[in-house]
Amino acid sequence: MPVLSKKQPSFFAPMRSLLARFTMGLAFLITLIINPQTTLGQDNIMYGINSSNPSRLYQVNSATGSLTMMSSLSFGTYAIAVHPQTGEVYYVENRSPYRVAKWNPSTQHSTTINSGTGIALTPRLGFSPDGHLYATRLNTNKLYEINTTNGNPTLIGTITGPNLSYNSGDLVMDGNDGIYIVMNSSLYHVDLTTLVAVQVGNTGISSLAGLAWDTNGELIACSISSGNKIIHLNPMTGSVTSSVNASTAMYDLGGSDSYQPPQAPNISITKSVNADSLTIRESATYTITILNSGGEDCGEDCDGDHDEHHEHDDDDEHDDDDEHDDDDEHDDDGACGEDGHVTLIQDALPAGFTYVPGSSSGLTSADPIINENNQLQWFGAWTVASNQQVTQTFRVNVGSSVGLYYNTASTDGSDFELTTTGPCAPVQVIAPHLALAITVDKATTAPGDTLTYSVVYSNTGDDVAQTVIILQSIPNYTSFAPGTIVSTGLSILYSTDGGGSYSTTPSIDVTDMQFQLLAPLYPGGSGVFQYKVKVN
Repeated sequence: MPVLSKKQPSFFAPMRSLLARFTMGLAFLITLIINPQTTLGQDNIMYGINSSNPSRLYQVNSATGSLTMMSSLSFGTYAIAVHPQTGEVYYVENRSPYRVAKWNPSTQHSTTINSGTGIALTPRLGFSPDGHLYATRLNTNKLYEINTTNGNPTLIGTITGPNLSYNSGDLVMDGNDGIYIVMNSSLYHVDLTTLVAVQVGNTGISSLAGLAWDTNGELIACSISSGNKIIHLNPMTGSVTSSVNASTAMYDLGGSDSYQPPQAPNISITKSVNADSLTIRESATYTITILNSGGEDCGEDCDGDHDEHHEHDDDDEHDDDDEHDDDDEHDDDGACGEDGHVTLIQDALPAGFTYVPGSSSGLTSADPIINENNQLQWFGAWTVASNQQVTQTFRVNVGSSVGLYYNTASTDGSDFELTTTGPCAPVQVIAPHLALAITVDKATTAPGDTLTYSVVYSNTGDDVAQTVIILQSIPNYTSFAPGTIVSTGLSILYSTDGGGSYSTTPSIDVTDMQFQLLAPLYPGGSGVFQYKVKVN
């Protein structure tokens, strides 16, 4: 039997090759079935790229730093961004001609959109929540919008600000007409209207390369020179809250760019009073209300509602897709708000008003400190959750002078500036005012003449006079004429010792008289009485 030469083709070689290819394909299919693809819908997930050419696209777990290889892209890139509606990953070539392409997570394939922009729109790239793609030009801070259909860029303007870098970092939208940018080790915020950049803070980590929101709504950056770090940033301060190391350096990140970050607490303060008008030395109850309208609540109810919509999407996939898509869009557009942290509540009382000890309630029952300006101050540490309000109530005794009195309250905190009500909570302090008009019937007299005195009284104030007593003294060189008093609704007492004591018995020796109204005298009310004396 002839021996086959090693150089001769074996009859079974093509069969072995075919079998090997079939086995590899089957193994790949089994791998996909056993290890289904991770999606951006899961917690902490985002995309990242390495520096190879062509670049490799990874899924990044921002909590652990673990990487999952997804695909090789069409060319090398340092700039990726995830479309908020389609989930496609857009990227820009890192060398001329700077082509624009997109990777489809469903098909796992890339499509080159154009033959090149001719502009180095790298390394900063990011989507707005409504699907607009923004980029900055290398070695400048010129901001462009890229057409996602044809890849053509349109110049918007130049970002300005102190100590800006031109060739590093990344950008991500804040969901509120602004952009976060990392440059070197700093986090900046850019107003899209003015294109003015303000430094939020310094991370303390150099060579920051990527920036994106993960699916948990955390702001994530990456560094290519500090141990392949995946870094969690506080968007309000720029400080690092935590970090993990990845096995490979990520040169850019792309995530849930449609996510709106937590809004800063928006603290407002109002004040009310329990009565519009009070009489002298009555008690008023003031209520100070502090509201945090910084965004939607991110508690269990908010999360539960969001999950509930997804559950309905699954159940009613064929019947109510449009309705539930609207619900999901509404949920996604919401932004969780930050808690506000109050450290001071103060109230400037009007002159003459005094705090009632032990009357505080609400945030604290402690009595306030009262400074030399008659200002009440409560110090503490209180939290006002997003879209929630807290109150502080207390009582004061109003002053002794009539008039309209305003009052100003304010609050300060660790994460918001001093906020004031301005003059508010007006209180009209009212009181009765007794006016007397006394006349006599003769201008000149002689001994033995009789004089008739008329006394007109009226309440010209704005409150009821509950008790009205009018005192009259008998003029010198005259004597009271008993039985001559003409009055209505009055009780009368007489004194013969200059007002030292009174009785109900009149005589010619009367020196003083006391007239008391038997009923309250209302504002605008009036009356008159008369009495006679004889000239000695």
